[in-house]
Amino acid sequence: MNLEHVDERDNSKYIKLIGFGFLVWLVPFLVSFLFYTPQGVLVTSEAFFNSVMTVTGFIVAGTLLLNYMRLFTVDYLKESIQVGIVWFVISIVLDLVILVPMAKMNLVSYFANIGLGYLVIPMMALFAGYLLEEKVNHNKKIFSQVASTKK
Repeated sequence: MNLEHVDERDNSKYIKLIGFGFLVWLVPFLVSFLFYTPQGVLVTSEAFFNSVMTVTGFIVAGTLLLNYMRLFTVDYLKESIQVGIVWFVISIVLDLVILVPMAKMNLVSYFANIGLGYLVIPMMALFAGYLLEEKVNHNKKIFSQVASTKK
């Protein structure tokens, strides 16, 4: 294998890892503006808003996770743990830098109402990686059984 190809693929992996992590945070952030007046007043119930944000975050993270995991053919569990942690950290950091000051929230309120919800990202990634590893192991087992019966 050519070293330039490996470097190019690794760069692509890291660009997608960071870029998708940013989108996981940005899309729900932008969608949230649809529910606020320019003066910052919520125009719907808080429960409905939280539900929409949860579903939006799940759809965006899930879609990007599927796309990201297609980069790999091995080490699904390791890669899923990495992506889950990185996207979680990106979301928390961007919230602390942008959302918390903008919403004038204190940290306890932020983590109780929003930050804790970001744990869905690493959990979803972990489950996806685990399922992919199980599928690979199952296929290897089937292949070895078929190969052993042909001998």
